Amino acid sequence: MILVSIIIALILERLGARSAHWQMSYYANGYLTRSVNLLTNKG
Repeated sequence: MILVSIIIALILERLGARSAHWQMSYYANGYLTRSVNLLTNKG
């Protein structure tokens, strides 16, 4: 998951979409945090 977000960030930076890159990082981090919390709660 982290690798995917890094690749997406690199692609967006190549496109020069700085604001989109920031938003993607923000949402990706939130998604990863929720996923980890769900897995931890289940365990």
